[in-house]
Amino acid sequence: MPRKSAPLALALLTSVLAAAQTLPPLPELPLETYEPAIRVAIAEAHQRALTKPDDAARNGILGMVLYAHEQYEYADPCFQRAHALDPGEGRWSYYLGRAQLFLARYDQAAASFRETLRLRPDYLPAEMRLAQTLMDANRQDEALALYRELERRYPDTAEIHYGLGRIHALGARPAPQ
Repeated sequence: MPRKSAPLALALLTSVLAAAQTLPPLPELPLETYEPAIRVAIAEAHQRALTKPDDAARNGILGMVLYAHEQYEYADPCFQRAHALDPGEGRWSYYLGRAQLFLARYDQAAASFRETLRLRPDYLPAEMRLAQTLMDANRQDEALALYRELERRYPDTAEIHYGLGRIHALGARPAPQ
C-alpha cells in the first residue's frame, strides 16, 4: 500500500469500527402478532438482515419492509444501522427521517432530513419532509421560510402550496417577500 493511502485506509477503518460500536441492535420483532402475509415478508427480510448484520442494504431493506407495514418503531433502528454502515448513501437518512417523523421525534427527523440534504443538496422530497417536520414541531417560522424558498424554486408544486396553506391556517406570520 502506498504511503499516501495508509492514512486514508486507517481513517476508513476507524470510521467503520466506530459505526459498528454505536449501532443499535437489530429489532426483535413480534412476528407472531402479524397477519400471515405480512409475517412472511417481514420474517424473510429480517432473516436476510440477521445473516449479514453488517450489510447496509439488508438493514435498510428490512427497515423499508417494516416501514411499508407501518412498523415505524422497528424500522427506525434498521435505518439507523443502514445509515451508520453506509453514511454516504442519502436514502438511509431520508427513510430514517420519515420513520422518526411518524414517531413524532421531530428533532431527530429534522436532523436526519438535514443529513440527507447534506448528501443530496437539492433532493426535493427531503426538503419537503423537513418543512413538514418543522411545521409539526411547532416551528412555523422556520417551516414558512423553507416553504417560501421552495415556492421560489418550485412554483408549480402543489404540495408546497398545501404546506403554505397549512401554515397560514395555523396563524404563522407571512414572511417578507
